[in-house]
Amino acid sequence: MPRLSVNAEILGVLRTRQRQDVPVTTRAVLERIRRDPVFAPRVGKYNYATLHHYRPKFDLFDWHTTPSDLLDDLNGEPRASVLLTDADQTITIYLRLNCNWEIVQEKVEGKRRKVPMSSEISGVSVDATAPQFADPAFTQAYLDLLADLFEIANGEYGKVEHPAIQHGNAFDRLHQNPLEPCFITWANFFGPALVTHLGRERLLSAPAHQVRELPNGSVMLTVAANPIEQLEPDVQETIARVKVHLGILSPSERATPEELAAFDARIAGRESEMKQRIEEAFRQAREETAAEMKRQADGCVEGALKFWGETLDFSPRSLAVLDRLVATRFKTNESDDTIHTSVQAFGAYVGEVVRRYAGGEWHDEQMQGQPVLLNVGTARKRLDPFDAVHKRFQERRVATGFALKGWFESQCASA
Repeated sequence: MPRLSVNAEILGVLRTRQRQDVPVTTRAVLERIRRDPVFAPRVGKYNYATLHHYRPKFDLFDWHTTPSDLLDDLNGEPRASVLLTDADQTITIYLRLNCNWEIVQEKVEGKRRKVPMSSEISGVSVDATAPQFADPAFTQAYLDLLADLFEIANGEYGKVEHPAIQHGNAFDRLHQNPLEPCFITWANFFGPALVTHLGRERLLSAPAHQVRELPNGSVMLTVAANPIEQLEPDVQETIARVKVHLGILSPSERATPEELAAFDARIAGRESEMKQRIEEAFRQAREETAAEMKRQADGCVEGALKFWGETLDFSPRSLAVLDRLVATRFKTNESDDTIHTSVQAFGAYVGEVVRRYAGGEWHDEQMQGQPVLLNVGTARKRLDPFDAVHKRFQERRVATGFALKGWFESQCASA
């Protein structure tokens, strides 16, 4: 039977629009975790961000001192993100209170600070590596913790899923409400308002693996014993039955054919426009690179005549002049800056010789100013003139070593 990869992290996310009292919610969450025999011993590191404190690096978490220290720092804060994890990060508990996950620059009390971005939606996440769910005791402890945290945060909607499962289509991903169920996942949490909307009796009678009513009137629903089983045929059938039973529709299922067609047309138009922009950007980059290489090659010609009295005419035979210059005009202990400058000028010249004789287009793959030539000759070769010049400088004192003229002849003679 098909199963999802165990080399993944199962993601549990609980959300609410209800405003959170940062220290009160954090204290309640910490007290709940402290009582948990499965999760409390695992918490070993933490970091957090508020309007006035930003700690991007993990500090050691000590149940004797950290909660009080952390709550002191959170006192009076209007928003905070707090992350707890174990040494190996096999579990993470993430509080996003009146903010989201993103850290932004914001002016606070006249100073620009790194702070969590303000949000009307708060969230609590509990993520754990998939292999742990093979243990029923861990799975039950995980669900119990999520259920309690859902109540503490006055959650409106929550879900737990394997990250490999992609729900819906582009229309759904654009239009879905993070506080409403559009799909049925492995574990689903419905707050009191959703329970009223969907119908308590309907929820409690859903043909699921387990349906559990929480003390505050919320409902937790699971479709399988653990999240790795979600692709099994019987679990997929359960999901389909629950979805129909609850009357849950995705945005694309609620949309009219005209709305879907208009959306597809907009997406196609945007993709076409983006493709044109990318092609235009590449075209401009190629033109700019080609112009720059010509400019540098012309500079090499002028420099060879001015400093050494040598004439370069962009012919293949002129590469023998470069070979001679490299071998005789540069000291053994020449400075790195001089070598780098010469490699840049000679590389551009060699490339222009190749391009004029055998064709090809400059392409700056590494975006470092030393492009390669693509589509050279009938064989449409990829040649790197800068690498060839660099190698020539490395072997400039070897009489029978690498030579630019020989390199050209071997690469372009049949072009």
